[in-house]
Order: sequence, then structure tokens, then C-alpha cells
Amino acid sequence: MKGIKKNTSRVITAAVVYVCFVEVSIEWDWCLDGGCKVREEIYPNTMCYYKELPENDMYRNIKDAMTETDRKRLLSWFNTYRNKMAAGEIPGWPPAADMRQLTWEKDLEEVARRFSFQTRRGSDFCRRTEKYFDVGQITAISDSGGSNESYPDVKFAFVGWVEQYKNVILNADPKILIKQYIYGSVEAPWGELTSIVWAKAFKIGCATTTFDPKDPPLKDAEHSGRQVTCNIHHRPNELYKPIYTMGDACTKCPTNTSCNRNSTHPSLCALPGDPSDEVPEFIFLNSEMLAVNRYCAVILLLITRLF
Repeated sequence: MKGIKKNTSRVITAAVVYVCFVEVSIEWDWCLDGGCKVREEIYPNTMCYYKELPENDMYRNIKDAMTETDRKRLLSWFNTYRNKMAAGEIPGWPPAADMRQLTWEKDLEEVARRFSFQTRRGSDFCRRTEKYFDVGQITAISDSGGSNESYPDVKFAFVGWVEQYKNVILNADPKILIKQYIYGSVEAPWGELTSIVWAKAFKIGCATTTFDPKDPPLKDAEHSGRQVTCNIHHRPNELYKPIYTMGDACTKCPTNTSCNRNSTHPSLCALPGDPSDEVPEFIFLNSEMLAVNRYCAVILLLITRLF
């Protein structure tokens, strides 16, 4: 009996040590991650550099406004647009042979939320997570246009991003841009659009905050509004790299991925565990912008080339 008790004690001790090890391993210190090197400068992680406070130097009443419904909507919009692009259904753009399906990542959302609380235009510098080092970002900010405590729907952000489609059509040849990414101009940006359809990307996490003006309000910050931030892995918009591989959808899916013809996104390269029943929502199909470009894209491109 003594021998049995002794062995049991050893087993219990080992189990306790194992549990402690697991708990320690998941506690990652954002401030000790080494930061990110950007143009020869080292920047601290967003989670370490910024605070998540209800007020900053421009606005007050800053709140996390993300809901489960908006998570599903954003993911659906991204994947539906990617699926349309892969299938060759975006006017003027060839189909993609290797477009990945996106799935949600909580850590990416957490870092995006921290930056969203800053209610700033532009992007942060270091948004890496413990698991994903190379992370890109697209952001949008909009005010209510007059009514306080009235906030734009998150849709404004995605619509604004994909409307950059017209900037590509008017200022570049999509086929050349797809083969070798280059930056757009300040007057005609396209970086948010190309981020949405960057083929290698397969993880996304978005956040949104709402905010109100101070009392009295500051100049250029007189109205309530909303900020939307989406962090994306793999990082898109690598200079001179291809946006995607042109070719019939699903013909060059990355290793361990394939297209599921029974999926609601049948033209996306998916991992075995990726959802296949996500409700698609292509909210721009009947928009004036897309309808006009559907018939005029080639004409506009020819005019641009002539002048």
C-alpha cells in the first residue's frame, strides 16, 4: 500500500507541474515582444504603447462597439468579395487561382481594438501577436455629420475600401498591379482594396469603437463618430509582390488547402476546418459605382492610356 501511495503522489505532482507550465506559457508580455522594425526604427507593440481609455485628447465616451453580428458581417463581406474576385466576377479584374478563405482571429481583434480606441486616422506601426508576426492593417473613421450620439454603421468602412476599385481602373492596369504590387497615390489610393484581396491572407480580426465630441468640442472633432480597424495576416501590400496568382479559381491552392464546391465561398482555398456555411453578402453588386464600372471599365482605361 505504501508503494501505491508513493506512486500516486508522484503522478499528482507531475500533473500540477504540467498545469502550471501551461498557464505560464499562455501569458505573453506584449511589452517584451521586441517591437517592430519599420524603416530602420524600432516601434513598441500597440498593446504596450497605447492605452484603452474612455477619453483621449480629441474625444470622450469612447466605447468598444463590436458585436458578434458585426464580426460575422465583416468576415462575410471580406470573404464574399474575395470569392467574387477569385471567380473573376469583379469587372476588369482576372480570376485568382490561389485566394485563401479568411477566418477570425481574436488576438488580431484585440490589437485592432487597442488602436481603434485612439480614434486616429492612419495606422499604427507594430501590431504583431504571439502567433502572427507579419500583420497588416486597414482603418476607416467617419463622423455622424452633425447628430451627436449617432454613429455610422460599420458598413461605411468596407464600402469606402472597395470603392478604391475605381482608382485602380482609372490609374493603373489591374493585371500589371496584380503581378507586382505598387503603392497608389494620396489622391487615388488603393491599398485598402488590395489588402482585402491579398491572396496569402487567411486571418483577420477587426474592431470598432464609437466616440462623442468633448464639451465644448474641439476643432475638427465636433461630431460623434465611429472608427473601424481590421488587422490582417499575412501582411498584404508587399511592394513588388503579386497580389494573387492569376488563373482559374482553385487551380493553385496553397498546400493543405482546397476549394469546397459545397461551400458558400466555392472559389476560396480553405483549410479542412474552415466554415463552409458562412452567409455570403456582396453588398455592392447593385451599387451605382460598380454598375457604371461594369460597362465602362475598359473605356475609361483606354481614355487614360490615350491622355
